[in-house]
Amino acid sequence: PRCVLDLSHSGIVSSVVEELPDNVKAEILRCVGEKNRHELLLVCEQNEVDSRLLSALIDCYGKPNEVLAKLHALPLPESGKVAVQELAQLIEALGLDDGLRIDLSILSNTKYYNGITFKGFVDGVPESVLSGGRYDKLLRRMKKNSGAIGFAVYLDALEKLDYLFILDFSGNRVRDVSSILKLENLMFIDPTDNPLENEGLLSGNFDIDKTYVVTETPGVAWE
Repeated sequence: PRCVLDLSHSGIVSSVVEELPDNVKAEILRCVGEKNRHELLLVCEQNEVDSRLLSALIDCYGKPNEVLAKLHALPLPESGKVAVQELAQLIEALGLDDGLRIDLSILSNTKYYNGITFKGFVDGVPESVLSGGRYDKLLRRMKKNSGAIGFAVYLDALEKLDYLFILDFSGNRVRDVSSILKLENLMFIDPTDNPLENEGLLSGNFDIDKTYVVTETPGVAWE
């Protein structure tokens, strides 16, 4: 797919290490976040921690239906099972077959984040272009009893895009520019919301360092 959203739930891995000393917990979470099995096993051995469940969690990456089946089969603590169920419910609610992955290495700051966390990726950029999650813990530190979720978009990462693509109304990539130009009520705009001349696109006079999209309403675009 052209873009991918990686999902995780901080409560899954945290449920396995929550009873450990803070320094050991931090080292284990670092290893899981880096998917560093060798160092994870070493840290567990040095601190007499059973590594089998943690090692299995490192392998939980990929298509949601496959990963959820693995997670449901693991002997997680009760809080971890609840976290898996919350993740499964979110994925079902999204209703997306493509463009979603589960990646338990997404371990945002556990002092602030709880619950669902995520990162977004697009073709042509070797790093995440957005990240976020649920951060009820942060609000509690601010003495607010409420739930919250947010995300950040990394514009500096998006600047690394070096290809052109055009989208139709459904968000699908259009390969044949001339065919889309035959439709009515279309306008091509660049990332600064400036309209573009159709003739320029047909003749190939476009800047491949920009992302162009097709939109039914002028000034509205997919980012």
